Amino acid sequence: PFPPRPRCPTATGFALMEDAVRAPMAKARSSRSRPGDCGSGPKGDDSTYHVPKVVVDLDDMCEATMEPVLLHVYDLAQSYLEYWRARLPTYSPFHTAIEVCGTEYSFAWNMFPGFAEISSNEPRSHPEHKFRLTLAMGYSAVPPREIVRMVSRMGDEWNNNTFNLHTRNNHNFSEILCGQLGAQPLPKWIHDNISTERVFLRVYNLGQTFITRWHNSLVKSYGAFHTGVEVYGREYCFGATQDDSSGVGWLPPGECEQHDFRESL
Repeated sequence: PFPPRPRCPTATGFALMEDAVRAPMAKARSSRSRPGDCGSGPKGDDSTYHVPKVVVDLDDMCEATMEPVLLHVYDLAQSYLEYWRARLPTYSPFHTAIEVCGTEYSFAWNMFPGFAEISSNEPRSHPEHKFRLTLAMGYSAVPPREIVRMVSRMGDEWNNNTFNLHTRNNHNFSEILCGQLGAQPLPKWIHDNISTERVFLRVYNLGQTFITRWHNSLVKSYGAFHTGVEVYGREYCFGATQDDSSGVGWLPPGECEQHDFRESL
């Protein structure tokens, strides 16, 4: 039996594949079986059998697959927020990137060294901005190798000479890439330039925490979720604490230690 087809490698792996030549089949390995063994000939004679060595064909990566397309949304780093607030009446507080085949792609103007380009990194790990949430955009049937070529060709049209804050920006690139991958368009609120802070509802799974165990012991039932409201970089919530007190408190967004973060709305 042949092994399953390998999962999609990273963009670096695809780059190496462009120059790779199909590896020749290894010479057959001969082995001599004893009469009566399961590996012997049909008549139990001492015949020789050739066992081929399986070589993965790199051309398989040209075949279409069904890869999930994910939109990662980041909060702009504080230095970027201060830069745009000082120069524009409205601005977008988000950075977006598209993940496909295990690699995240984005196009943006970089404050240091001060130019725009297409870049790639590990998913949800942008070196400057803070990850906020992920949205599923659908699936792509574009072959993995063609995705790498597609992004490379887009570099001719998305670069420092073509960057425009209003018509050819980070979100526009994410929208175009989603379209070429056959995925859904970005939600409208991503494109909105705002002059006021957005409000998010943070939803957590309660799980089996000391809070749920205590409430269940009293009332035998309790809600499955914990919620908090995020605005201006703080998440506010109301609930009970471990020292048997209750009240309103705040914490960094998405970092409630007592519950498991689920999603942002």
